[in-house]
Amino acid sequence: MRRKARLAGAFCAVLLALAAALRGADSDEATETFNSLYGADLARVRETGDARDDVELAARLLAAAKKAADQPALLAVLCEKACDLALGHPTGYATALEAMDLLARTVPAKAAECAARTLDIRQKQFDAATGDEKKAAGELLLGALLPVIEAKEQAGDLAEAAALYRKAKTIAAASGSPRADEIDARAEALALRMKIAARLADVKALLERDPKNVSAREGLVRLYLVDLDDPAEAAKYLKGVEDEALLKYVPAAAKGVEAPPELACLELGEWYRDLAATAPPHAKEAMYARAKAYLDRFLEIHPTKDLSRTRAALALEKIQETVAKSERGRWIDLLPLIDPAKDGVTGHWKRQGSALAILSQTVAGRIMIPVAPEGSYELQAKFVRMSGDDCVAVILPVGSARVMLALSNWHGQDSGLQMINGKTPRDNGTAVRPGTLVNGREYALDITVVAKGDQARIAVRLDGKPYIAWRGPQSALSLSPNWALPKPGCLGLVTYRSVVAFGSVRLKMLSGEARLLRPGGAAAAAAPTTREEAAPELRWADLMPLVDPARDAVKGTWSRQGSALAITGPAGFGRLMFPVAPMGDYEFEVRFVRTAKGPFGGVAFVFPVADGAGTLVLGVAGSKASGLEMIRGQSALSNETTVRGRGIVNGREYAVRVKVLVQETQAQLAAFLDGEPFTSWRGPVAALSVFSGWRLPKPECLGVGCQSGAIEVRSARLKMLSGEARPLRRGRP
Repeated sequence: MRRKARLAGAFCAVLLALAAALRGADSDEATETFNSLYGADLARVRETGDARDDVELAARLLAAAKKAADQPALLAVLCEKACDLALGHPTGYATALEAMDLLARTVPAKAAECAARTLDIRQKQFDAATGDEKKAAGELLLGALLPVIEAKEQAGDLAEAAALYRKAKTIAAASGSPRADEIDARAEALALRMKIAARLADVKALLERDPKNVSAREGLVRLYLVDLDDPAEAAKYLKGVEDEALLKYVPAAAKGVEAPPELACLELGEWYRDLAATAPPHAKEAMYARAKAYLDRFLEIHPTKDLSRTRAALALEKIQETVAKSERGRWIDLLPLIDPAKDGVTGHWKRQGSALAILSQTVAGRIMIPVAPEGSYELQAKFVRMSGDDCVAVILPVGSARVMLALSNWHGQDSGLQMINGKTPRDNGTAVRPGTLVNGREYALDITVVAKGDQARIAVRLDGKPYIAWRGPQSALSLSPNWALPKPGCLGLVTYRSVVAFGSVRLKMLSGEARLLRPGGAAAAAAPTTREEAAPELRWADLMPLVDPARDAVKGTWSRQGSALAITGPAGFGRLMFPVAPMGDYEFEVRFVRTAKGPFGGVAFVFPVADGAGTLVLGVAGSKASGLEMIRGQSALSNETTVRGRGIVNGREYAVRVKVLVQETQAQLAAFLDGEPFTSWRGPVAALSVFSGWRLPKPECLGVGCQSGAIEVRSARLKMLSGEARPLRRGRP
């Protein structure tokens, strides 16, 4: 023990010596100092020929780097050497990855280089993996590769991005990745972008040769206006255009939807509707969206019930109908169309982030999806039964009839279609026994309904495997009055004495069309009743009085400044803990001002998630990125929650809110900035962790921090949505 204490003391002394020697040192000085301290160790491990020695030294260098956050030149050398050494053996890959993440986070200028090295490491892991490990390694490799592709696209290196997409598609296919469709879609979008870029170059070359070519100039304006949906850029090329509509409407469109007066909004909406009618397929959706935005704006600012308002309302309805018809063969996301307040029939239905859940074990709980599929279609749903042991079901229109697919009937005894010839699954030949569902597990349901003449065919797959198949006359199908919906032709979701969350529900028409019941937009625009409104006892609790800066400061010097809390002393990863542990679902809100930006400038909000924890970071890597972390070991620089280009401005107050929902082993996180949705994530709690620089002494508590800067926390409050908040200390400090 004494030897370990001496070693620890000596290690700390080395770090103090480094900090003193390298304060203000440049890269060359840092390298020189590193060699003086670790040169002998490097020589020793090279002589042994045992890669495990390299990995052990890499871990030591990484530990030193974590304590040198205020010395970026030294930290860079330590991290780079740690990565070099750790790559000598597969057991060191995790150390190499952590070193690159730390370096990218702390020295933004090195971020691109770190991303490239991280990609190489993930490729090595993928190449070496076999069996089930191949899939996990493939997901990690794609997680490293896709941000690199995105950076290539943003930099305009489209050819290289296209080549990397081909690589990503190969990896996704080899590992059976669920992201394969996403990658295909992104690759197709890039290919289209490259095609449009080539057309732009051709037209501009033509205009360079002949500036008076009116046809070419108007074609250029339309490329920007329609194909690229960029009216502001289109307006720059109007000189020499003769088309009166372009000259009249493009300048107005360039100012945004809020700028035009009433009648101009109506005209712009109708103009964009006409543009959509003749637009190429990839541009129709954007043109209809702009048409809808202007018509919605007109109806908002023109309340008078006159001919103009009727004209706008009818135009809006026609647009909705046209969009619905055009969706044939394409997936339509149905959950945003549902308004729990309007469409709920029985039970307490509520939105939870992007999901829809019934929060009570209601008998025959059901909600209508305000879409009526008239023809053949495919319906896909992902759901989790969180409690209860009975039925989860979907109501299906089938031609002129209706039927219900019910899973886990009678406490899991069977699943099947009901009713067929007036009989339940146990007697109609469609029963699957047992029909057990496991609570907390996500299921993927795929239903194909084909209606032809008076006949019908229904095929059901559960988790990708054939589950139920039936064919026969539509007249054989019926729905019990107990499950009736207000609009018989609509789809519906049903539960029986179970709490269920539907993560996604989508529809693809194979023939015919899907008819929307509410013209003029998704029901999502109507704000559902909040839980606070439904249960007045849910209130915000002020956390500021609970904090004692002397006891709760984790790193840095924190003090009270009036009613605010501020960090007033230097710290690499300065952080403060709120001495309260939320035990359940909750919302955590902080209002803050960054008063000084250091070399890195990130602000962090740490929050517990069941027996784990997560972090929302804003403006890391030199204010280039924000997001949730760590997710599967990936920081906010390189996971699916990354938000780029939203830096933090010194002196401006920001309001950050994090919503945490947990069911069994699954978590749902949603972050809001200044009241607007910012980023979100769903997945297993086990996938979450906290970067070492942001960790709190008590991981069950909330916290706030900043990296090499200064912030002032003006308010912090907590609202429990379920469970309770456990304070670590009673009363005021």
